[in-house]
Amino acid sequence: MNFSESKTKEFKKTATAYVFDYEYNNEKSLLQALGEHEEFVEGSDFKISQSHKMRIKKLEMEPERIFVHITFYEPHALVPITPAIVSESKNSSNDDKEKDLHSIENYDNSHVFMIIDGKHIYTINQIIYTHQRTRLDRIFKTLGVGVKIKDKVNKSTVDKIQREKIKHLVIGVSTTMKVIDDIKIKNKLSIFEKENNSDTPFYGMLFLDHKSNFGLIESISDDIESVVNELSEDFYIVTRKDNKIKSSEIKTKKDYYTIPYGTKTIKDKYAKEILIHFIGTVV
Repeated sequence: MNFSESKTKEFKKTATAYVFDYEYNNEKSLLQALGEHEEFVEGSDFKISQSHKMRIKKLEMEPERIFVHITFYEPHALVPITPAIVSESKNSSNDDKEKDLHSIENYDNSHVFMIIDGKHIYTINQIIYTHQRTRLDRIFKTLGVGVKIKDKVNKSTVDKIQREKIKHLVIGVSTTMKVIDDIKIKNKLSIFEKENNSDTPFYGMLFLDHKSNFGLIESISDDIESVVNELSEDFYIVTRKDNKIKSSEIKTKKDYYTIPYGTKTIKDKYAKEILIHFIGTVV
């Protein structure tokens, strides 16, 4: 066994397994559709943008499930040699920063390991760990397969929220100067008026408390599972007992530990072993 459920000297690389539900409205199953997909083969490359691509690095097709390792990468990347903290402390000029950039071919930005079966998608992400559902949406959109991904919530966490009731919900949002102009507020900060570009995004947190938004908060409490899938992945709930519950805690997941492969990722065969254990013991 190449992993552990607790961190050890040998198994020190965290690999968090998640499970997602999905909807695929087609005469064929998702497994059949992927099995017949001409480009869903090991080694296939897909263009994501002018600078980024997606590649199927490993693919194992079985009668009841599919294991796949997908990487998002830059064919030609300019990567800083000096660590960010050191670079910032030196107050480097733009010329120094340009000299610090090193050209790297096929620079990996994210690794996604997946097992897909008839009901669920099980994943481990490496290099970048956040926004897993968004990344899955990107994968299937790139493949041209219309799948709706939904978070599989942790029943015990949902029960806790419904038992303690929601005090407030905080959601990460982005907005623009144009939208701010349309919002009726008593005293709009003059700092916003300095922003000439109405498309420049501002980032912040939208605070919804149960006293001011009683009906909305009550409806969320009654149907948390549906609401979780509609919210951004950046949100948290505070219960009336003042327990803070992050969005990641509402999802069904489990932390594992395995042997590092390099400094940022793990081997695909180890990821598969972990996902199989996760399916058999947690889901």
